Amino acid sequence: GCSEAWKEGQPGEKAVTVQRVDLFDFLSAHHAELLPRIEFIKIDTEGFDASILRRLGRVLTASRRPHIVVEWFRPFVKSGWPEDCTEGSRELFDAVAAIGYTPYKALKPDEVVPGCQSKHFVPDLLL
Repeated sequence: GCSEAWKEGQPGEKAVTVQRVDLFDFLSAHHAELLPRIEFIKIDTEGFDASILRRLGRVLTASRRPHIVVEWFRPFVKSGWPEDCTEGSRELFDAVAAIGYTPYKALKPDEVVPGCQSKHFVPDLLL
């Protein structure tokens, strides 16, 4: 489904209904030979990133632990302190941990993003 913000729309935008399809089920039914060959996944779902990550388990198991890039468009913390982490950010880092990945800065892949302890906005995460 769509979030309330997107259902309501912004001025000049139209609401769009999108059918949710499980990636593993779709690939298994139509392209099963590709599952073990997946090397890269890009997630850019305007705030639904954590939800997508939590549903990737079967794809990750069937593949060779692909690299994942997640676009995250909100600052990770409100004031720079870990206890002031935004709810969406905390949910994202929990989802990353749940799939057994470590978040790195996409443009500096040698730098780990320490979850909600990061004091800077990082637009993309490399997992």
